[in-house]
This record gives sequence, C-alpha cells and structure tokens, in this order.
Amino acid sequence: MRGWALIPILCAACGGSNLPQVAPTNDPGPGSLIDHRMWVELTADNDPFASHRHEAVVCTERSRQIEGDHYEVETDDCNYVSLSQPSLRPLRQGDRVETVFWHLWLWAPQPAQGQITITIGDWVIADELIDIPGPEASFNPVLTVPKDVPQGTPVIFHLRNHGVNSWRLLSIDRLTD
Repeated sequence: MRGWALIPILCAACGGSNLPQVAPTNDPGPGSLIDHRMWVELTADNDPFASHRHEAVVCTERSRQIEGDHYEVETDDCNYVSLSQPSLRPLRQGDRVETVFWHLWLWAPQPAQGQITITIGDWVIADELIDIPGPEASFNPVLTVPKDVPQGTPVIFHLRNHGVNSWRLLSIDRLTD
C-alpha cells in the first residue's frame, strides 16, 4: 500500500437513516468507531487500493447504502468501492476492536475471488479474500490495537467483487476490557 495514512478525508452526513447519530468523542470507553452515514467514496487519487480499481468504476449510491443497522453494498450496480470516514474515537495500544461483516451467497458467471479489506490508519483490521461462487459467511474478527490511534484517523472499507452479490458491514467497535 502507498502512504495513504495521510489521505485528507472530508466527510458529511449521508442523510436519510433511522440510525442514532454517533458523535465523535475522546471517550476512552467502549463504542462505535464509525457512523454509516459518514462513508465517503474515495477517488482514484485518494484510494490506497487504486491498483485494484476497474478502468470504469460503476457504483451508484443506490447500490451502497444504509439498510437497517448495517451498510450494504450490492455488486450488481457496484463493481468496486473504497469508502472512508474519520474514526469517531481514539484507540490506545492494548484496546480491543471488534468488526462484524458478512456476505450472502456469492455468485459470478466465472469462478473468481472477492476481497473485503478494512483499515484504521495503517492497521489492517480485516482482509478477506473470498472464493466466488461460495456460500454465505460472516466474519467477526477481534483484534488488539498494536499502537495508539488518534480520533479522526481514516477508517477505510474496501470491496472488490465479481458477480452479483450482497456484502454487509455492521460494526467496527472498541470493546470494554
């Protein structure tokens, strides 16, 4: 990856949701590191995964949106996506972070692989290369923070896929001890 931890990220509320507003906080306690309304699509110039981008990225807003309490990406209208937002809480070395995401049954006309990668700054908290076609699966990694991470550090949700599939990100949370 390139030196992407220094990417300037501008985020604004993405509107229309029943989710409670999650405000940035310096609180060292447990809680969400993201607000699904704050995801902003990265341009090729700001995308640390740009080497995976298609020549023509097609990803309508309708294909990536909040659905209930999770963020959903439908790949029939989204062939590639990298989204970012600033982390809402600081992390301290030794904290634990839990991420919850899943996909439904995966299909493509030809066998392929999809990839979901989630980062906080230069720390990779999830990186799954998944065979397509394949059965639905969920992922729930819990990792220990390797170094202090200030509030506002970019969180990136990256997905590349082949075929018509459904991917969902529920949460990225700092846990209690």
